[in-house]
Amino acid sequence: MPKFSYDEEIKEIIDDILLEIPDIEPGHVFGMPGYYINGKLFASVYESGLTLKLPKAKCSDLIEKVDGFDAFAPLGNTMKEWVHLTKEDPTDFENEIKLMIESMNFVRELSKN
Repeated sequence: MPKFSYDEEIKEIIDDILLEIPDIEPGHVFGMPGYYINGKLFASVYESGLTLKLPKAKCSDLIEKVDGFDAFAPLGNTMKEWVHLTKEDPTDFENEIKLMIESMNFVRELSKN
């Protein structure tokens, strides 16, 4: 399995945001920084952006209507219920805290099933 790349500056920004929230555990997924809740991955830093797991309808809506959101498709395979968000200025990820928490809560609920 290939090891993917990530932007260290984005990782530091996301760490500062997410690792302050109780129950979030840092980890790795395919060599990228990952963020876990209840042992389940909900976010990762990938290349020059952030990936988030969200409901399929939410992903579609973001991809269609909001600049900076794309389907998450590493190696050309689109990942269901995942989006990839990029920002011109990495500090703008700080404006996405609400969406990160939405992703965390979505995965937290999934892990209860």
